[in-house]
Amino acid sequence: MQLTNHASPTKIDPLLAARRSAEGAIADFELSLRDTDRSLRRAQQTLPSESVREQIAQGLHECTDVLAQIVELWPELEVPLTEQFRREIGPWLYRSRLFWRSAFQPHGYAGDFRIIEWIYELEATLGQRDDQPGIVNCLDYAFSQINSTRALWARRERLRRIVEEELERVPTLRILDVACGGSRYVADAAATCDPARLHLTCVDQDASAIRFVERRFEALGLKSFSAHCGPLKELAQVTRDRRYDLVFSAGLFDYLDDGTARGLLSQFASLLNPGGLIAISNYHPDDDTAFLKKIAVNWDLIFRTEADLLRIMPKGMTGETERSSEGSLAFLFARVPSS
Repeated sequence: MQLTNHASPTKIDPLLAARRSAEGAIADFELSLRDTDRSLRRAQQTLPSESVREQIAQGLHECTDVLAQIVELWPELEVPLTEQFRREIGPWLYRSRLFWRSAFQPHGYAGDFRIIEWIYELEATLGQRDDQPGIVNCLDYAFSQINSTRALWARRERLRRIVEEELERVPTLRILDVACGGSRYVADAAATCDPARLHLTCVDQDASAIRFVERRFEALGLKSFSAHCGPLKELAQVTRDRRYDLVFSAGLFDYLDDGTARGLLSQFASLLNPGGLIAISNYHPDDDTAFLKKIAVNWDLIFRTEADLLRIMPKGMTGETERSSEGSLAFLFARVPSS
């Protein structure tokens, strides 16, 4: 006589099912990385085809999208899944100097001037360097396809155009760049205009960034240039008795709470000549790669919408906002009255 089991099937706990789904996504992406690396090495190929690079970039996005959806439903899984992702996928990602520097932050914070310079250089190479392994080129390409990366290319171009537009307004443009990093956008403009028309003051807390911009603008022949290393609290001392036509701060406000940000913008406004302009940028909360950036490289930033930026703008100024083309950055341009 055959016995029949009439017991109900065991129900799978939804949380456990979600975790298994996440673990599967991580395992699948790790396998794709391993297989791709093996194939490229066997073929002695350092320049992967576009389809291979796209496969790795798409795999990274698909994996982190799965994790983001699961964490949204079960926030308690964020820490263990982040740890697992970094443990299993991290050793692959960190073969790329871009992912490595972004994650380990040797300057002590995300977005130091060197990683920003590398991101600018990436726009021209897009993971096509024959002097590094094929899998590294795939990973560099994947980094280039993150919206946050492409936003920095857009920022460089937009701020360069701001310099050129303001040069049409005044014969000599006095610029203050706060948390300047490499001040690449000013360097781009200086390379195509009369450098005698630019008077530039750079301020950064990173001594290595200051050494970098000193060499950069000396090479560009900028005669009126000064650089100062120090924290924000020393800004008043650095700018004493000086006035500017344009104040930049490209990557600082992602780290400042509203009160600090509002106070600093007011300080910027007090330093402007009549008609002068403040130009800042801030990562936007609608950045659809924000979770990828957080889980892969730990860029935990303060995001602001256009409305948020207008709320921290100093009173008495006229402000306009813009979004970068891929939507990851918001810009605030605030001008003091001409008289």
